[in-house]
Amino acid sequence: MNRCRWNPNTNQIAVKIDFNKINLIDTEKFTKLYKEQASLDEFGNGLPWIDWRNDGNLLACASDGGEVNIFDQREGAIVNSFKNLHSGIFSIFWTQVKLSLIQMVFDV
Repeated sequence: MNRCRWNPNTNQIAVKIDFNKINLIDTEKFTKLYKEQASLDEFGNGLPWIDWRNDGNLLACASDGGEVNIFDQREGAIVNSFKNLHSGIFSIFWTQVKLSLIQMVFDV
């Protein structure tokens, strides 16, 4: 499945490319923000879901392989990774109450 998400605070769209990569698109300039797509899963698992934190800086990426990677668009890199959480994470959402919490839905 392909995914894209608008950044809640900027003119950027996060676009999932191929199986496990993303890039950010500037919708005013019609350009990619990174020359190379960021790989968000080192094992080649798919990314069924991505979601921006409401401040527009961090992007949570769920993995078919049971990990959640946190991508910081300011650094253009993964800044935190949670491995072996559960096999088959279907979707992931930032909570609106606290910026540090993530709600996950598992495919059992």
